[in-house]
Amino acid sequence: MMLSQKEQIQTITAKSDFITTKYEHGVYFELYAIGLFFVEIEKEYSTKKILNVSIFATGRKLDRYAGELMF
Repeated sequence: MMLSQKEQIQTITAKSDFITTKYEHGVYFELYAIGLFFVEIEKEYSTKKILNVSIFATGRKLDRYAGELMF
């Protein structure tokens, strides 16, 4: 059984480590770390409506946060 989007977001925020938030062109991106993966939640700034959820380990999406990540 697949979790609903609301359940997915609740699980991400409860069981992961929040890293940072970026704002770009009326949209903000929340970055979380879960184990060896990152989760990015994209939200519309004015309504806080979730636009997209992405899961990745490396790549261009992670590059967006390069100046803010400290390992």
